[in-house]
Amino acid sequence: MLPSKRTAIILAILIVIFGGFFVYSYTRNSTTNYTNTNSNALVVATSTFSVDSSAAKIDSDNDGLPDWEEALYGTDAHNPDTDGDGTPDGKEVTLGRNPLVKGPKDLVNPDNSADNSTSTKENLTPTDVFARDFFAQYVNLKESGVTVTADNASQIASNYLKNAPLPTIQAKQYTTNDIKIVENTPAGLSGYQEAFIADFTKNWPNDPNNNEMLVLKKTFGDNNPSAIDGLSGIITIYERALNTFLLIQVPRSAVTQHLSVLNSLSTYIQTLKMIQSAFTDPMSGYVALNSFMTNQSNLIISMANLRIFLINSLK
Repeated sequence: MLPSKRTAIILAILIVIFGGFFVYSYTRNSTTNYTNTNSNALVVATSTFSVDSSAAKIDSDNDGLPDWEEALYGTDAHNPDTDGDGTPDGKEVTLGRNPLVKGPKDLVNPDNSADNSTSTKENLTPTDVFARDFFAQYVNLKESGVTVTADNASQIASNYLKNAPLPTIQAKQYTTNDIKIVENTPAGLSGYQEAFIADFTKNWPNDPNNNEMLVLKKTFGDNNPSAIDGLSGIITIYERALNTFLLIQVPRSAVTQHLSVLNSLSTYIQTLKMIQSAFTDPMSGYVALNSFMTNQSNLIISMANLRIFLINSLK
């Protein structure tokens, strides 16, 4: 899904603030290298979704509100009075009025806008909450005489975000109540190993030409937002693997290692799901991307620990 203009600008601001998404590059032998760039020249931020200095001056309808601000407010860049109340959009913003609501009862109330208690009722995404609260403060700054431009908007957002909570990756964490535990016997351990290997072989993603690393490389490295849809099928495969692992009878001595695999896989799946939202909910996408390498490593380590346990147990 391609981002709206408003979400795209928020995405660009977040990239500038936080230092960028992961950039993925591949060598000729397909070894994956990861670079966490601190440059503002990230492809996503500097091409389709950036607000450059020349674009920042364009005011297509001459209402005193540049086109890039019209995208933030959701007003019509080609209609000087979007809400049709007789006051140009730019004048309404200067007066602290909502350019999308007809006057006279259209004053913006920053205090009410920043009330986080309404976010659940409205079912807002973390980016929606950020946009709502940030733009309320944005209007307040303009009222106080501060000149807000495309160049300093990211700094204003950065100051606001110092105390703003970021979303977290909330994945189901499994316990002993979610699995079937059996007593330890040589036959039980051997059967567990055979069942796990069979399920892993059948249900684990194994297509070198279609994996999450390639999807992320195409999406962010090649600046192709629509490629993010390729994660859907991969997520489905991981979910199928998780569901089959939950059905395996686990010897008591293997419970810790098995739960570690389940929980790291559950977290990894949720991470991929949040990455899918990068262009509709940039804040959640950013958090997931910055956790991606850690959560992938945790999954690999948990699988390795289970393998080592089984090798030692079946000697």
